[in-house]
Parts: sequence; structure tokens; C-alpha cells
Amino acid sequence: MKNFRLNPYFLTNYDQNKALIEQRLNYLLSLPSPYEIKEGIIFLRGTDKLVSKFFKIKVEDTNGKVQYFTSISDCSLNLNIPSKTIKICLMSGIPYKIYTIKFDTVI
Repeated sequence: MKNFRLNPYFLTNYDQNKALIEQRLNYLLSLPSPYEIKEGIIFLRGTDKLVSKFFKIKVEDTNGKVQYFTSISDCSLNLNIPSKTIKICLMSGIPYKIYTIKFDTVI
């Protein structure tokens, strides 16, 4: 419980601590991001790997049935489509067999 109490030392050196915190925060914010955005899609910087935690995949078949997936691998396992094919469909917008594969949410 002592870990969550206010430390009197912190209060006496508030200005010094505030300056130190701001200095460290500015340093962290100046570091390059591990991500980059290409055409509204988030990739790992310097690669062609999608960052799947930022989007959902929407798959619609010709009968109008819609399914949502949280990752490319989950979609691949459920539909028996190779991950590479799903990625190509996502990037190009071209349907695959009876499926139209799109991003549901894009940041």
C-alpha cells in the first residue's frame, strides 16, 4: 500500500521533477514511430507487414453473408484461404472466388 501514497520528497522537489518528466517525455515523443501509414493502412515501418491490431476484416460472400475477423490469420483459418491471398485482396480490393474482403475499420 505504501507504493500508492504521495511521497513528501516528490512535493518538495516538484519543479525539478516536473522539468525531468517533461525532458523525458519530449525525448520519448521525438523518437521515430515503429509504424507508418500508407494509403490509410498502418504498416510496420520499413516493411510490408500490416499491423492487425488497428483494423478488422470484413468478408462478404455472394449470398450477402457478412463475417468479421480480427486478424488475417483468423480469416485464413476460417475461410481456408492463404494469408497472402487475403492480404492481396485487402490491398487491391479484388474479390477472391465468392468472397469480397475489405477492411472494416481503417485509421
